[in-house]
Amino acid sequence: MPFPLALLPTIPNSFESMKGSQALQYQNTFMKNALIRALNRVHELAPRIKPASKELRQFADYVEVVCKLFDNHIEGDELFLKRLAQETKMSYCAIKCGATVQAALKGMRSMVETWKKDPKAYLPTRLLDALVAMDKDINEVLHKQSVKFRPESIPKGISDDKLFELIGENLAWIVTKVDMNLVLPFCVSHHDIKTSPHWPTVHPDAIQKELPKLVKVHADMWKLAPFDPLTRKALKCPV
Repeated sequence: MPFPLALLPTIPNSFESMKGSQALQYQNTFMKNALIRALNRVHELAPRIKPASKELRQFADYVEVVCKLFDNHIEGDELFLKRLAQETKMSYCAIKCGATVQAALKGMRSMVETWKKDPKAYLPTRLLDALVAMDKDINEVLHKQSVKFRPESIPKGISDDKLFELIGENLAWIVTKVDMNLVLPFCVSHHDIKTSPHWPTVHPDAIQKELPKLVKVHADMWKLAPFDPLTRKALKCPV
């Protein structure tokens, strides 16, 4: 069975205790695992959603967000690796299966848009087939990208300061592509805090003050996530 997709290995250590290259690796890995959990959740929910049901709209919104964030993550990783190569005079070669997965995600978003316009046309088998059809490519792109983010793959000559500068550039690019009302609630609702209390790397005061407001914007959608974004407790499948 291709689903559920397996998570990537992580460690629970504080990022502050790590060198820049190691912190980069696990920051990236935790995001990949959040996206993997999201795809697994879509696969779990799809056959439980009924055509023209009240849950279909929020499920469609959820699938759309998952596809959008996954697409941006793949593109963002490739942009970061390309900039890293330029900065260190290393060779760069894009991961071919990344474009394949992005095309499949675009197809899923188109499918979802159709169901938003005509809820009675919802066919869970189409969504499940689309997920299963790209599972090998998903695993390949995630694992190939994660290898490139390991400390041994990062050029030895680059300083932590320069690495963090490139990370900052990448985050600035992400901000232009994604609704920031979605990013933090998505991350906390798709991260198992038992695996690490240190991710996402947002100041606790900011989480306490801002997260409830951000969650409220799309409250119904986060009910479909694997973890409650406020209590951080695991959620049973809601439908």
